[in-house]
Amino acid sequence: MYMTKRLFVSIALPIEWQDVLMNYCEQFPLKDVRWTSKENIHITACFLGDAEEERTGEIKEKLKELCVRTAPFSLAFEKISFAPPGMQARMVWAVFEESNAYRRLVEEMQKELQSFLAVEPHKEIIPHATLARFKNPALAQEIDITKTQCALSAFDVRSVELMESRLDPAGVRYEKLETFPLSAYA
Repeated sequence: MYMTKRLFVSIALPIEWQDVLMNYCEQFPLKDVRWTSKENIHITACFLGDAEEERTGEIKEKLKELCVRTAPFSLAFEKISFAPPGMQARMVWAVFEESNAYRRLVEEMQKELQSFLAVEPHKEIIPHATLARFKNPALAQEIDITKTQCALSAFDVRSVELMESRLDPAGVRYEKLETFPLSAYA
């Protein structure tokens, strides 16, 4: 039997952004909402799912090759919204403006890592960070996310990170396995 790791590729948010988003979340002390902890706020660029542990080296090599030919780019904050779009609300997202560079990175990543993906990637590519999850869609009525929006501008994406997701009694913990600088010139 193979040992597996639950893996995803993320874009880390600047610490200042994590602080602003955490302050936003703290305005809504609802008991049935699982707010994302500050250190876990990130943008998931590609979710791989359960990958065989011995293939982690191959995944790292593919990411390294991809990132060497990818230029750094900027992501601009757009809004806080309920998600997923077009469905019953189950999450609160910090959504970023559409970005061709982000879209290209995600599409290339999905193509390069196709043989490692345990789940089908989302067809709609929306750069976002999940701030909260909840099971009861009626809770969306209790959260007036329009009353306060975050004052955030844009940040430079200079790397991606291969992350492992681990469940423990305290909740989900993310461990960074490796950082891959985006090093191509535009």
